[in-house]
Amino acid sequence: MKVFIKAIILIMITCSFVYSQTAPNFTLKDRNNNSIKLSDFKSKVLILIFTNTKNKLAIVKAKELKRIFDEEKVSIVIITTNKDLSPIDFNTFVGKNSLEKSGIYALKGDNWVLKAYSVKDGQTSIFILKKLGNKFFILKRFNNLDNIKEIKLVVESALSR
Repeated sequence: MKVFIKAIILIMITCSFVYSQTAPNFTLKDRNNNSIKLSDFKSKVLILIFTNTKNKLAIVKAKELKRIFDEEKVSIVIITTNKDLSPIDFNTFVGKNSLEKSGIYALKGDNWVLKAYSVKDGQTSIFILKKLGNKFFILKRFNNLDNIKEIKLVVESALSR
């Protein structure tokens, strides 16, 4: 019995180090002004892409990641970093890039979420989150989309755990 308890404690300690940073929860608005919370996502892995609406490369890479991963296991969310983005500009951004049709969630970022994730206005950052229980944990942060292969490897590793 003592060995079993020690094993459980060791597993708990290991998990606390591996997944030590809980992803900050958020509630943001989508194109239809619906509130979407981080906890609303059911997928095992979540890719958050914080980017400026003018960053065409981020949209292309997000769509590439969407084609690679199964929707049930991985969700891709673009969060805008334009703090002063009007609702009309946000809707234009979503529609012009066909984000809803591609299955990519688009959310309008705000000051709180940018600060919580340490993302600056206009900066592109990618967070790979893994869901354990009812919480998401940050596995890795990338500050650009240059290495899609490394992002893919992190996501695949998270899916296999």
